[in-house]
Amino acid sequence: MFDSSKYTTQSVADRVPLHVQIMLWTLIKRKRLAGEELDYFQVFELSLYIDGGQSLQKVIHRQEVPPFAEMHYFDTEEVYVGKIWAMDNGGYATMLLPSDH
Repeated sequence: MFDSSKYTTQSVADRVPLHVQIMLWTLIKRKRLAGEELDYFQVFELSLYIDGGQSLQKVIHRQEVPPFAEMHYFDTEEVYVGKIWAMDNGGYATMLLPSDH
């Protein structure tokens, strides 16, 4: 899973900063390289987190099978707030917004 070509929908390309997209693909890649089992459907919940006056990108990364949820914080100048999905159909992976479905 998630080791083939990667695409984004036009809405992701238009609304989600490129560095955030790369960050999410990297989180998936780290799990894959660690040998962890990945579901074809990855969910990311992104929000703003303030720590000592500093704006951080908070990411909750989830999947259903096998179940897991991880929380990550990234220092970034541009924070995205919303939910993003990544799906792998076996031939390629696509990053999309729930509204694209």
